[in-house]
Amino acid sequence: MQKLKASTVSNISLSSRDELLQYLTEYVSKQLLETNTYRVYESPTIMQDKNQQGIGSFLILVGVILLPVLYVLSIGPVAWSYEQMGWTPGMMRAFYLPVVWLHEHTFLKEPLEWYLRLFGVH
Repeated sequence: MQKLKASTVSNISLSSRDELLQYLTEYVSKQLLETNTYRVYESPTIMQDKNQQGIGSFLILVGVILLPVLYVLSIGPVAWSYEQMGWTPGMMRAFYLPVVWLHEHTFLKEPLEWYLRLFGVH
């Protein structure tokens, strides 16, 4: 990197400390852009952005796949606790209406019944 020449500074009329800081910042930024040094500083940022995008994509994928599976699988323990407490199934049925629909209209009827029997729910 080139050194700032005294003659360059003496030709500039700077009236305040802020103007001097701004000039020096611009000068250093220009020098960094003209050299390969900038690429060294740029590289970790790009990698961090890619890593953050990768983590975000992974979390979205997990949320899209894992949350519905956990929702369906939670019916077993919840149905068991409702049966143990002697509560009416009205509220549970409303919450699990999509699972009830899957039970009544898809091939999942037998697997869901088998799963509920694991928890002693009839």
